[in-house]
Amino acid sequence: MRQRRQQQQQRQLHQQQQQQYDGDNGHHRRRRAHALGAARVLFDVAVLLVSVSLLAVGVVRFAQRLPPPLPATAPASTFAEERAIAHLYELERIGRSMMGTKPNERAAKYIEAQLDQIATAAATAPTITVEVDYHRSSGSMYFDILGHGMTNVYSNLTNVIAKVTFNGGGEASGDGDNGGALLVNAHFDTAVGSEGSMDDRASCAAMIEVLRALVDTEIERATATDINGKIELPPTPTRPLVLLFNGAEETLQEASHAFVTQHPWAKGISGVYNLDAAGTTGPEVLFQSGDAAWPLAFGAAVPYPSGFSLAQDIFSTGVLHSDTDYRIFRDFGNITGLDLALVQNSWAYHTILDRVENSVPGTIQHIGDNLLAFARYV
Repeated sequence: MRQRRQQQQQRQLHQQQQQQYDGDNGHHRRRRAHALGAARVLFDVAVLLVSVSLLAVGVVRFAQRLPPPLPATAPASTFAEERAIAHLYELERIGRSMMGTKPNERAAKYIEAQLDQIATAAATAPTITVEVDYHRSSGSMYFDILGHGMTNVYSNLTNVIAKVTFNGGGEASGDGDNGGALLVNAHFDTAVGSEGSMDDRASCAAMIEVLRALVDTEIERATATDINGKIELPPTPTRPLVLLFNGAEETLQEASHAFVTQHPWAKGISGVYNLDAAGTTGPEVLFQSGDAAWPLAFGAAVPYPSGFSLAQDIFSTGVLHSDTDYRIFRDFGNITGLDLALVQNSWAYHTILDRVENSVPGTIQHIGDNLLAFARYV
């Protein structure tokens, strides 16, 4: 009897020791998992800080390359920041233009009115044609965001689109992606709580001024001559342009999806020049692109190129949880090209401080000079 009690006590003691061991072992495993998780977070933060620091060093290196802003009296064939910024002030006066709001529609109507005016002027030049479309659309899309699948449904979104066709131009000097129209995209909607002047209505203002410069160049070509019957002007481009002023980017890029999947002008596009911002001043940085032909063409064409292959590597890792319309064009339209953004003064990004006064003079000139040169090159 005593022997059985001793054996039972030994078994109980063994069980207690095993339970204590399991508990300690589980505790150690949990501590190890927590330590590994913390180490991973610290590693991601370190990668982010180092990457952003390297990118900032690169941006500062190019910061002095901002061109002087040209006045409204600059030649009609050139881009002038003062002319572009007048459109930006008008869009600022409309107020914050989040998707689905009345200011969003007023901003679209203002842009449409400017494009219609330019299209009317273009009718006097035989070498250029401008068509304008005010496009409303509804639809849905499924995509991955931060590792989770989601379906995004949208209704009655607004895009304002201009299609530019050149007639009788000479041979283009660039490559990019030979043939097809070049899509130029920017968004006029604003993020919740943000004034949205540089993200991204400044790019919309620049696009209006670029279109005006292209049209006025062709008008001048048709009407003005020097004493020898000729005038020195940039050559007429050969590649068609589609200028997309989209009304819903900040809410997961619905408007670009509506255009690339529904609009008939999307079918003839073979490359995109996407303009966006993660700050309020320049220079604009090329941080994503298609194959090597695109950055090579960009570097050869524009007067103020700035871009970093490191930026594309960082962006592709997913460490920076941000996105642009470029992904929509790539994933839903099989269209690649160039993705550019302002990145300085990022402290004002998506805040009430995103206003033109927190930008540096020459920023919009930089955007416009590069875009105008690229449109004429490809």
